[in-house]
Amino acid sequence: MLVALSGAWAAPVGDEAELLRLTHEFERTLEGAGDQPALGGLLHPNYTYTGPDLPAAKLNQEDRVIRRIALGGGPSHEVVVRLSGPVAVVTGSYSAAQALARPRFLVHGRFTMTWVQVGGQWQLLAEHRSLNDELEWASLAAKQPVAVADKSEIFAATVERREEGYTETQAQRGSLPKKIGRLFRPYEATQIGYTFDQGDEAFMDFKFSTMFPLYHQGYPEPIRRSTGEKFWRSSGLTGPNVYFAATVRAGQYIETRPSSPVVAKRFNPLLAVRFWSTNRAGPESEENFLEFFYGHESNGQFIASRERFEEQLQVYLNQAHDASSPTSATIAEKTAYRSTRDNISRGWDYVGLQFARDWDADLSWAPESKLSFRARLNYFLPKGALQGPAEEYNAWEGDPEGKQRRRVDGLTFRYALTVATPRGNGPLVGLERLLQFERRYVLIWTTGYENPFRYNTFRLEAGVKLAGLPLMAWYRYGYNSDLIDYYRRDHSVGLMLSFWNF
Repeated sequence: MLVALSGAWAAPVGDEAELLRLTHEFERTLEGAGDQPALGGLLHPNYTYTGPDLPAAKLNQEDRVIRRIALGGGPSHEVVVRLSGPVAVVTGSYSAAQALARPRFLVHGRFTMTWVQVGGQWQLLAEHRSLNDELEWASLAAKQPVAVADKSEIFAATVERREEGYTETQAQRGSLPKKIGRLFRPYEATQIGYTFDQGDEAFMDFKFSTMFPLYHQGYPEPIRRSTGEKFWRSSGLTGPNVYFAATVRAGQYIETRPSSPVVAKRFNPLLAVRFWSTNRAGPESEENFLEFFYGHESNGQFIASRERFEEQLQVYLNQAHDASSPTSATIAEKTAYRSTRDNISRGWDYVGLQFARDWDADLSWAPESKLSFRARLNYFLPKGALQGPAEEYNAWEGDPEGKQRRRVDGLTFRYALTVATPRGNGPLVGLERLLQFERRYVLIWTTGYENPFRYNTFRLEAGVKLAGLPLMAWYRYGYNSDLIDYYRRDHSVGLMLSFWNF
């Protein structure tokens, strides 16, 4: 705590502790949402409040107290007291669960309180509260009435305005309607781009991933705003929160296969029980949780025998014979075998767990950056409730590299570094506005849980925000290029837009 003295006036011993006590008493009174006399006793007759959700108005003391209670508050942290004669300024951060509205409604921000000493007692003269800069709040000043006969109407109106603000806050990714943004979040990255797999034709690669609650206590904010947090820090868990998630991936072979087909590559429904990490300010962020899940993963195809494979191969060869031009015939004949392989059925049920945590880093070359880590275990079931017997590599495929998936997959570790280059306080202009200078670097390491570390896959990603769009280049070496060729060691490269807390 900092105590500043002015002139020859000496602060009475214990004033700092008294101001801390009064600040916490003020917060407890707001959380109680009903002790008007207690709150009124703390406020100076000329008390003023400045914030995003209270209009400027000439109010009497009773109305002022009613409105301040309706606005609510929350526990403070990082509190600093500065004394200068009979005036004190108290600053800090706050978080509020907003029990006045709904338990899931969370706000975070900074506050400044100015206390004055009147007749030996400290009273709150002025208060200012702000919200995190990424929160998009509705303009409440234009909607809230100045004079209402029934004081309860002020309380109800304020709660309603805060609900509107909550809805806008939850639409974090900007393109979803507000009420949908409260329910749906990405489970994996949603992506679109071009992929070049070894041994395959280039294709437009797109993946859509989402999750929505079956039972939950609210999503944390995408970005944790506290600073100085380390990986090994004390935190609790809140839950259980139950979600259904689904990820779908497909590729379109534009002009590289006959008819430019769209080929399904992955269908992945999943039921997850997630426990969000919490600290004293509430849920930390979307990158801090412990999760248990049951999932099914398949490519949605139909070939499960050598006979069916040869029949389908002949279908694609007939396309070459019936082609309308020599060029089309050459493409069809060249891609017939690969197109047939893409129709081999693969499928597994699996159970597992996932752990995620992020923390702040202040590197010499990357100040104000953020690190995140995820560890995931998928245990592939020989027979599952959704899949039945697992469908993986078949002996009739005759590939010397053929092996079970648990040898090349099941353990995944993901490390990500997000760097925001510091800039001045002025508006973004020119190239700075185009690139925004926010970068992300990701390393993903996957290995099997049978003979771990023998068969390894490494994927490197590097991205930059380009005109607000997260553009990412990536390279993979190892296994798991897709579900058909999961057991083959090869490499891939691609360029994508990747939407996932970027």
